[in-house]
Amino acid sequence: MNDAPGRPPRLVLGLALLVPALLAWLYSYVLPTVSTVSGSLHGGPEGEDRDWVGFDNYDALGDAGFGQALWLTVIPLFVVWVIAPTLAWAATRAGTTARLVTLGGLALPMAAFAPIGLAVGWFVSRWERPDELTRDLDTLSTVLWLTTFGFVCGVAVTCYLVAMRRRSINAGLAMAALLTIVTVAAALQVYGYPQVVNASVYGDEPLSPTAAAAEYVTYRYEFGPAQAIGTLQLLLLALLGLAATLLVTRARLRLEFAGWRRTRADLQDPAPGFPRGEGWGTTLVLLAGVLALTLYGIWPWLRPTLGLTVGELPEGRSAAQIVAHGWLPPLVGTIVAVGIALLGGFAIGGLRPLGERSELLLLPFAPWLFVGVGPMMVSLFERTRDLEQIDTWAGLVPPGWVSIPALYVFTLLFRGLGAGWRERGTGLGRDVLLPALPMVALLGGLVWVLRAQDLLWPNLVAPRFDQYPAAALVILQHDSYTPTGQISLGLLTPLPLLIALALGLLALQLTYVERLTLVSDTKEPEPGPGWF
Repeated sequence: MNDAPGRPPRLVLGLALLVPALLAWLYSYVLPTVSTVSGSLHGGPEGEDRDWVGFDNYDALGDAGFGQALWLTVIPLFVVWVIAPTLAWAATRAGTTARLVTLGGLALPMAAFAPIGLAVGWFVSRWERPDELTRDLDTLSTVLWLTTFGFVCGVAVTCYLVAMRRRSINAGLAMAALLTIVTVAAALQVYGYPQVVNASVYGDEPLSPTAAAAEYVTYRYEFGPAQAIGTLQLLLLALLGLAATLLVTRARLRLEFAGWRRTRADLQDPAPGFPRGEGWGTTLVLLAGVLALTLYGIWPWLRPTLGLTVGELPEGRSAAQIVAHGWLPPLVGTIVAVGIALLGGFAIGGLRPLGERSELLLLPFAPWLFVGVGPMMVSLFERTRDLEQIDTWAGLVPPGWVSIPALYVFTLLFRGLGAGWRERGTGLGRDVLLPALPMVALLGGLVWVLRAQDLLWPNLVAPRFDQYPAAALVILQHDSYTPTGQISLGLLTPLPLLIALALGLLALQLTYVERLTLVSDTKEPEPGPGWF
């Protein structure tokens, strides 16, 4: 890549490619945050002038469920700190084949992530009349821990295997810290499970901050208290995002790809420094235990007598329409959000416009790294209403136009992939862009599934039956469930789509993820003379 007259310097090109991410960040996160903080200081219901009330709305924080949300992290953190690293370490000791078996075995629990289906399926299959259950924190935590165990373990083990590929202590500790931060951030925003547990009993104490804020919005029509709760959520999530960004920059993390070719010796030999066969027994025992507990937790949703049920549909709606409303709008948003994150990640991690300090360009995004719809729900709802998109297909498109977590991952990936390209000035397509394509599919699929399974946004913008996606319909049916009734769990993730997701994830795990390595404390090469 020789210098040529008029070729833009890397600083200009890098910042230019970062502009779409900055604009999406400003529109999707910064402006709604400012509106949320301002609204928390005003009172009055929707549609009326909201007068200044100072900090009166912050009285709602006393019973907003922040303590309950943190309690929900107990078992997931045990998985992150004990079970997942132990299984990953045993598989690493046993060698490549054991790593492949572990990654392959955990593909289905990750692909089968459907929070509403898992929670409702558990209730319906375990108790004859779920409306008579004690709907409290103990019930919520039990259902959440059992049904998400496999997903949490699968994600954590996968991340640890990437961090432990070279048996780096620094990379492993950094990954443990990041997974801890992610777990706490997710708990602060959980909504679907509290909605299932508290269905039809709105007078009970909310079981999470997002559930408490949503109750103020959808049932009491009081926006101020909801925005006060959202403001505190934003503050806590900003601290977590800044902590994660500081960790990424100080540990100098990057992702490296070992290449597509794998020799037969790679599959037969154990990890360097370990005797042949070391770790296989521990790996198989732990993996079998994880899969057994996972199957126990998700079986109510997977079993044909419940998980494939369509149930009675609203008049004028077909199963295909309901599935489409649940999956197509999130797909549109995902393509845009991940595409913009890809450009931004290449700008920061690939082009390195600020050299070794390029990760500083992540700082503007850091406070919103883990922020979802919940903390900003009022502002995002008001924007959608002002655009006249309530009860429309366009309104179902999730409001985040850049995936900030994907931006971070792409930055780390392009920093690793682009090292050789920056030295030689050649091989951009072969060495950088082509190895990044599977990561686009992996992150795109993850973001798509998480958005498609979200319940909060459809509850806000699609209150009519003719726009209900599957998640909202299942909650409605669960509210009025009787032992002779049916719930449309089969529409949440239809079987053909579930099979496609599982096979796609399995292929990516075995051919791509296993070849990734998280590297820490590595000085990056200086740009070569042929690189602009």
